[in-house]
Amino acid sequence: AVVSTQSKWDRMKGYNYNDLAFHAHARRFVAHPACQEIISAGWRGKFKKDTRFLYVLLIILFPFLVMTPLAPFDKKVRYKRAVQGRYRVKYIDKLTGFEALYKRADAFYSTPVTKFWMNIFLYLIFICFHCYTLLYQMRYIEEFSIGELFWT
Repeated sequence: AVVSTQSKWDRMKGYNYNDLAFHAHARRFVAHPACQEIISAGWRGKFKKDTRFLYVLLIILFPFLVMTPLAPFDKKVRYKRAVQGRYRVKYIDKLTGFEALYKRADAFYSTPVTKFWMNIFLYLIFICFHCYTLLYQMRYIEEFSIGELFWT
């Protein structure tokens, strides 16, 4: 069921079933566990399924932690290529050096959940600086002219 709902259809102008159900407000279809799994996998990106918010927050605050095992990535991010075996996929050629750093940083900062929390974190910093400026850096002007109003 998961593969058939993710495949794009030429007759539907490149949409898949999940996109069509979302635009048609088909709540019962979107509420199905298979659709919810696809939506949550898209939200997580390349993180493991049981990733906690604390790990994401720590890596946002300390970006060098992307290279540590604390970064909860799937195997696809840690290895160069996957070879299909008879019973399972075998991941070989473990990434090292700059290539590993680039791939892990790209995988971390391109996921929607990271973008969401970075946006909230940076917006809170902006609000704090704005409040500080309004409270402590603004000065009271008793009498002013039109020129001072526009140039100060």
